[in-house]
Amino acid sequence: MRVSIEADLQGARLALAGLEEYTKYLHRDILRAVATGAVREIKAEFPFKKHSGELYRRTVYHLTRDGHAAIITNEAKNEQGVKYGFVLIRGATIKPKHKKALYFGDGIFVKKVLLTKHDWIVAPAKKFVESGAREAAVQKAIDKALNRLEKKGVIVR
Repeated sequence: MRVSIEADLQGARLALAGLEEYTKYLHRDILRAVATGAVREIKAEFPFKKHSGELYRRTVYHLTRDGHAAIITNEAKNEQGVKYGFVLIRGATIKPKHKKALYFGDGIFVKKVLLTKHDWIVAPAKKFVESGAREAAVQKAIDKALNRLEKKGVIVR
Protein backbone atom coordinates (compact mmCIF):
# COMPACT_ATOMS: atom_id res chain seq x y z
CA MET A 1 0.00 0.00 0.00
CA ARG A 2 1.30 3.42 -0.93
CA VAL A 3 0.29 6.93 -0.01
CA SER A 4 1.14 9.72 -2.42
CA ILE A 5 1.66 13.27 -1.24
CA GLU A 6 1.59 15.76 -4.09
CA ALA A 7 2.84 19.26 -3.59
CA ASP A 8 1.12 22.40 -4.82
CA LEU A 9 3.72 25.05 -4.19
CA GLN A 10 2.31 28.00 -6.13
CA GLY A 11 2.32 30.24 -3.05
CA ALA A 12 5.96 29.47 -2.28
CA ARG A 13 6.96 30.06 -5.90
CA LEU A 14 5.19 33.43 -5.98
CA ALA A 15 6.83 34.48 -2.71
CA LEU A 16 10.25 33.61 -4.08
CA ALA A 17 9.76 35.05 -7.58
CA GLY A 18 13.03 36.13 -9.10
CA LEU A 19 15.06 33.66 -7.04
CA GLU A 20 14.37 30.60 -9.21
CA GLU A 21 18.05 30.20 -9.99
CA TYR A 22 18.85 29.85 -6.29
CA THR A 23 15.78 27.90 -5.25
CA LYS A 24 15.88 25.31 -8.02
CA TYR A 25 15.40 22.41 -5.58
CA LEU A 26 13.14 24.18 -3.08
CA HIS A 27 10.08 22.18 -4.13
CA ARG A 28 11.97 18.96 -3.29
CA ASP A 29 13.02 20.35 0.10
CA ILE A 30 9.43 21.28 0.88
CA LEU A 31 8.15 17.89 -0.26
CA ARG A 32 10.77 16.15 1.88
CA ALA A 33 9.69 18.19 4.91
CA VAL A 34 6.01 17.29 4.38
CA ALA A 35 6.76 13.60 3.75
CA THR A 36 9.03 13.41 6.80
CA GLY A 37 6.28 14.93 8.93
CA ALA A 38 3.72 12.47 7.55
CA VAL A 39 6.00 9.50 8.29
CA ARG A 40 6.54 10.82 11.83
CA GLU A 41 2.75 11.07 12.28
CA ILE A 42 2.32 7.50 11.02
CA LYS A 43 4.94 6.24 13.46
CA ALA A 44 3.45 8.28 16.31
CA GLU A 45 0.08 6.61 15.78
CA PHE A 46 1.55 3.15 15.11
CA PRO A 47 -1.13 0.71 16.35
CA PHE A 48 1.07 -2.34 16.84
CA LYS A 49 3.84 -2.99 19.36
CA LYS A 50 5.66 0.34 19.58
CA HIS A 51 9.09 0.86 18.06
CA SER A 52 9.76 -2.78 17.32
CA GLY A 53 10.07 -4.86 14.24
CA GLU A 54 10.45 -4.26 10.55
CA LEU A 55 6.94 -2.90 10.17
CA TYR A 56 7.73 0.17 12.27
CA ARG A 57 11.25 0.76 10.98
CA ARG A 58 10.50 0.27 7.29
CA THR A 59 7.79 2.92 6.94
CA VAL A 60 9.58 5.30 4.60
CA TYR A 61 9.04 7.78 1.79
CA HIS A 62 10.59 8.20 -1.64
CA LEU A 63 10.37 11.21 -3.93
CA THR A 64 9.13 10.58 -7.45
CA ARG A 65 11.59 11.14 -10.28
CA ASP A 66 9.90 14.37 -11.32
CA GLY A 67 9.98 15.62 -7.72
CA HIS A 68 6.29 16.51 -7.61
CA ALA A 69 5.17 13.83 -5.17
CA ALA A 70 6.41 11.69 -2.31
CA ILE A 71 5.35 8.07 -2.00
CA ILE A 72 4.98 6.76 1.55
CA THR A 73 5.18 3.00 1.72
CA ASN A 74 6.11 0.17 4.01
CA GLU A 75 8.83 -2.14 2.80
CA ALA A 76 8.81 -4.69 5.63
CA LYS A 77 9.63 -8.20 4.43
CA ASN A 78 9.52 -11.59 6.11
CA GLU A 79 12.34 -14.16 6.02
CA GLN A 80 11.30 -15.29 2.52
CA GLY A 81 11.46 -11.72 1.20
CA VAL A 82 7.68 -11.25 0.91
CA LYS A 83 6.39 -7.76 1.72
CA TYR A 84 3.65 -7.97 4.35
CA GLY A 85 2.76 -4.40 5.35
CA PHE A 86 -0.09 -4.24 2.83
CA VAL A 87 -1.76 -7.32 4.35
CA LEU A 88 -2.36 -5.45 7.59
CA ILE A 89 -3.86 -2.50 5.72
CA ARG A 90 -6.23 -4.50 3.53
CA GLY A 91 -6.88 -7.41 5.87
CA ALA A 92 -6.51 -11.06 4.94
CA THR A 93 -7.47 -14.62 5.76
CA ILE A 94 -4.53 -16.96 6.29
CA LYS A 95 -5.16 -20.64 5.53
CA PRO A 96 -2.74 -23.57 5.45
CA LYS A 97 -1.44 -24.60 2.02
CA HIS A 98 -0.74 -28.27 2.51
CA LYS A 99 -2.18 -29.22 5.91
CA LYS A 100 -5.62 -29.25 7.50
CA ALA A 101 -4.77 -26.59 10.10
CA LEU A 102 -2.24 -23.95 11.09
CA TYR A 103 -0.14 -24.81 14.13
CA PHE A 104 0.88 -22.35 16.81
CA GLY A 105 2.97 -23.20 19.87
CA ASP A 106 1.47 -25.04 22.87
CA GLY A 107 -0.64 -27.33 20.70
CA ILE A 108 -2.93 -24.68 19.22
CA PHE A 109 -4.39 -25.64 15.83
CA VAL A 110 -6.67 -23.38 13.78
CA LYS A 111 -8.17 -23.81 10.30
CA LYS A 112 -7.72 -20.14 9.42
CA VAL A 113 -6.65 -16.81 10.88
CA LEU A 114 -8.51 -13.63 10.04
CA LEU A 115 -6.44 -10.43 10.02
CA THR A 116 -8.70 -7.39 10.28
CA LYS A 117 -8.06 -4.18 8.37
CA HIS A 118 -5.88 -1.54 10.05
CA ASP A 119 -5.68 1.83 8.32
CA TRP A 120 -2.35 2.58 9.93
CA ILE A 121 -0.71 4.46 7.04
CA VAL A 122 -3.34 6.37 5.08
CA ALA A 123 -5.33 7.93 7.94
CA PRO A 124 -2.33 9.36 9.90
CA ALA A 125 -0.67 10.63 6.70
CA LYS A 126 -3.89 12.29 5.57
CA LYS A 127 -4.35 13.76 9.05
CA PHE A 128 -0.88 15.34 8.89
CA VAL A 129 -1.27 16.68 5.35
CA GLU A 130 -4.63 18.28 6.18
CA SER A 131 -3.46 19.76 9.49
CA GLY A 132 -1.66 22.95 10.38
CA ALA A 133 1.49 20.91 10.93
CA ARG A 134 1.85 20.60 7.15
CA GLU A 135 1.91 24.38 6.75
CA ALA A 136 4.46 24.62 9.55
CA ALA A 137 6.71 22.08 7.78
CA VAL A 138 6.41 24.00 4.50
CA GLN A 139 7.19 27.31 6.21
CA LYS A 140 10.19 25.78 7.99
CA ALA A 141 11.59 24.51 4.66
CA ILE A 142 11.08 27.94 3.05
CA ASP A 143 12.73 29.70 6.01
CA LYS A 144 15.68 27.33 5.80
CA ALA A 145 16.08 28.13 2.08
CA LEU A 146 15.83 31.86 2.75
CA ASN A 147 18.42 31.64 5.55
CA ARG A 148 20.74 29.80 3.17
CA LEU A 149 20.28 32.54 0.55
CA GLU A 150 20.82 35.23 3.16
CA LYS A 151 24.11 33.64 4.25
CA LYS A 152 25.25 33.55 0.61
CA GLY A 153 24.41 37.26 0.30
CA VAL A 154 21.78 36.74 -2.41
CA ILE A 155 19.03 38.37 -0.37
CA VAL A 156 18.83 40.77 2.55
CA ARG A 157 15.98 40.48 5.04
